[in-house]
Amino acid sequence: MKKLVTPYFVFLIMAFSIIFSGCYNSKADLIIPHNDCDTTGIISYRSDVTSILQQNCYICHSADKYATNGGFHQLDKFSVLQQMIANGKLLKAINHLPGAVPMPYGGSKLSDCDIMKITAWVNRGAPDN
Repeated sequence: MKKLVTPYFVFLIMAFSIIFSGCYNSKADLIIPHNDCDTTGIISYRSDVTSILQQNCYICHSADKYATNGGFHQLDKFSVLQQMIANGKLLKAINHLPGAVPMPYGGSKLSDCDIMKITAWVNRGAPDN
């Protein structure tokens, strides 16, 4: 009588299991990229939005710079920022869309995460929180 399961057959089954389980995970990362940018929680003006603006915008758009650096809008002033949101220019500018000067001026576009955070904050009413 012949053995139905040989050591060779067991080895092949184990090898295929290891190979295909390893490939599945690496391909999943390519298909569904890992994203650390969470915009589902509360986006705070005072911590999230202002830190993005400080790093990318205040060099031209703050109280002591906007008049001399050609910023034209003092974005460290909440009321001015609200006006830019109301007329749609803030989101157009950071997304480099027609109808606004692409910001930061002469520089690279903000990171996708920063744009997503500002957009989420605006879409939730841009609270002064």
